[in-house]
Amino acid sequence: MKSPSPIFSLILCALISLSTTILTAQGNPVSFYIAYQWPGSYCAAAKQGCCYPRSIRKHPSFTIGGIWAYTFSGDMPTYCKSKTPLSLSKISNLTRNLERNWPSLSCPSHTSSTSSVRLWLQEWEKYGTCAESLFGGQYQYFHAALNLRKRVGMLQMLSNAGSDRYLRT
Repeated sequence: MKSPSPIFSLILCALISLSTTILTAQGNPVSFYIAYQWPGSYCAAAKQGCCYPRSIRKHPSFTIGGIWAYTFSGDMPTYCKSKTPLSLSKISNLTRNLERNWPSLSCPSHTSSTSSVRLWLQEWEKYGTCAESLFGGQYQYFHAALNLRKRVGMLQMLSNAGSDRYLRT
């Protein structure tokens, strides 16, 4: 049987997301989706190149692609006003875990954490600021993503379903 294209795994990752519902007032985020990415598929589809971080080279697994808020109407708010820019000192005890589970796959991520820091900054500015009041701040936003990643054993779920054979690094 011919193995599906790398795009199949990427699409599979996009379709398999976890939603956590929080009841709030209309207009505020009520659902949070955590998206996963399979580095092999991401890199196969990357037009500007891709670099595997050292942290995932030996033990390939799904990494966090993002955590996004949705409203009752289905809108995904982005770039919300915030008085709190990302502060690495506030998430400093999470950075090692973030580098392993939410790394940047764009080059030169394998030589420094600069690409990952840029990624986290972009994710915070674009999505985290819109969920800041519900999560309680940036530490809680990133911590929630890491906890969801830890609680959801994506590889085990796919293995149980017999779909892990499609994943290639």
